[in-house]
Amino acid sequence: MTPAQVLQALGVSTAGGETAHAPTPRPHVLIIDEINRGNISKIFGELITLLESGKRTGAPEALTVTLPLSRRPLSVPQSLYVIGTMNTADRSLTLLDAALRRRFVFRPVWPQPEVLPVLDLGGTALDLRKFLHVINDRIERLLSREQVIGHAYLLGLPATLGGVSSALRERILPLLEEYFFEDWSKIREVLGDESKAEALQFIHRSGSGPELRYRLNPEAFENIEAFTGVYAGVSDQDFPFDA
Repeated sequence: MTPAQVLQALGVSTAGGETAHAPTPRPHVLIIDEINRGNISKIFGELITLLESGKRTGAPEALTVTLPLSRRPLSVPQSLYVIGTMNTADRSLTLLDAALRRRFVFRPVWPQPEVLPVLDLGGTALDLRKFLHVINDRIERLLSREQVIGHAYLLGLPATLGGVSSALRERILPLLEEYFFEDWSKIREVLGDESKAEALQFIHRSGSGPELRYRLNPEAFENIEAFTGVYAGVSDQDFPFDA
């Protein structure tokens, strides 16, 4: 995302500029990735007092603080936008206290499967949009909407079955294991294995009762029908995009 796109998402106009009578400060954006994983007081320091719009330069209750080491004055201009990103499924959200929540506007960013491509693999279409949408629909039903998988997991992959297979095996499956605490029956449900032929199931189940066992099926990760089988039983009318 370009700086202009970030400003547009924030609803900030970049039109105009400086005039002889009223110079317009250039907008600046500060992005702190996974802000909830850090020590908030150390990340912001004296900024935490100045972030509120009413405490910024030019506001009626504007404040200036003196930095403890340099002894230089510090104030926050109205043209500074601070964005902190976080994963809502992360348990470290509890570190965000009420004081910080009061200073930020929280905007959810949900997965956008429609930005993913439809791959043509040897004459067979693998629709990554449908693949992600169906997986997330099942995760939302079994867990919550807060734990759906972002489209970035499948974005920018090599346009090969191996590329998609690697993303599923090395990135998505470990996440599902964590979400479901290694409850493989739930993971099989998310991947649609219950409705697929045994050869196309990503996770095989054998035995019963105390002898029940689960194991990965490597052959399925090399078969495109195992992937298309995840969404094969879903009607095109059930997708929120043109399928």
